[in-house]
Amino acid sequence: MKTSTRRRTVAGAVTATAVLLLLAAPAAAQATPSNPWGIWTVDNTGLAGEVGFDAGLIHASWSASHISPGLSPEIVTHLTQAGTDINTDTYDQEFFTTDTPIGAVFGTNGPSATNNYLKVGIPQLRHSPLRYGLTDITVTFDSPIEAAKLGLAVSDVDSDDVYVSAFDANDNTITGTELQGTAAALPADLAFNFCPQVTQTAPDVCNSDTDVPPISVEGGGVYVGDGSNTSLWGTTGASAWLRPSVAVKKLVFSMTNYDTSTSSIRLWLAQFAADPVIVPPVTGEPTGGASSATAPALANTGATSTTRSAVTGLVVTLAGLVLLVAGAAAGRTSLRGRIR
Repeated sequence: MKTSTRRRTVAGAVTATAVLLLLAAPAAAQATPSNPWGIWTVDNTGLAGEVGFDAGLIHASWSASHISPGLSPEIVTHLTQAGTDINTDTYDQEFFTTDTPIGAVFGTNGPSATNNYLKVGIPQLRHSPLRYGLTDITVTFDSPIEAAKLGLAVSDVDSDDVYVSAFDANDNTITGTELQGTAAALPADLAFNFCPQVTQTAPDVCNSDTDVPPISVEGGGVYVGDGSNTSLWGTTGASAWLRPSVAVKKLVFSMTNYDTSTSSIRLWLAQFAADPVIVPPVTGEPTGGASSATAPALANTGATSTTRSAVTGLVVTLAGLVLLVAGAAAGRTSLRGRIR
């Protein structure tokens, strides 16, 4: 009888351990980032780079294309605090406070010595054989970002405009309404000016500007601004943001400059971590396919390979514990038969 009692104790301890590990699965599947804002880099070509995010978030790469013939865009990164860029040009601090629509969701991003934005100087009209200067920036994420987890913004939209389009994992175009997503109920409410809404420390560039860019949500994307409207030229703080309601793998910012000098648009990205992956309890005897059975459920969640490996390992561990519990139960039954 002592042997039976001891085996019951061991079996109970193993079962309790399995339950604790199962409850810990969501925490293992998602790390909470401390900073949701993307950090842009520019490579030596000046026409490509990376967008890095905190651990647990999905990184991206970007590249410039469809540039006006014979011209090169002026692409640099600026910190959200005042500083000097690689061209030794000084700049004022620009950032979003929590009083802006995107800052209210993802938090403020400045002034900071880490957070930055991509400043895209669109070639000037007078040097273009076309009637305007063109530049496209394509951002491709390592894996799709879940619905409502991605935030993107464009700012300093005045003598230029930008058409934002997005694509899913199969390179299908996401509709303008899906791209607008949960950012606002009406297209006009996607636009804002970060100057008049500031009640905290204001960006240095802020004046008394209240201008906002016109917004047009269309079948395959969202238009922000109207560069042909000269009354909007030379303004400060005109911005817009989007928060797609479907998963996004790729973004394209198609920018047009109507001015006779180089005009620039700022690009910003932020994201939240994917929702926790809930691993169901393992029932019955596994057939050695625990890891392969788990992979499809994680494939489209945006989880990193490290996260997937951790969760898969947890499933295998739980499967082993279930077998151990089953063995202990069988041992108790056999022992009772011998005692009787």
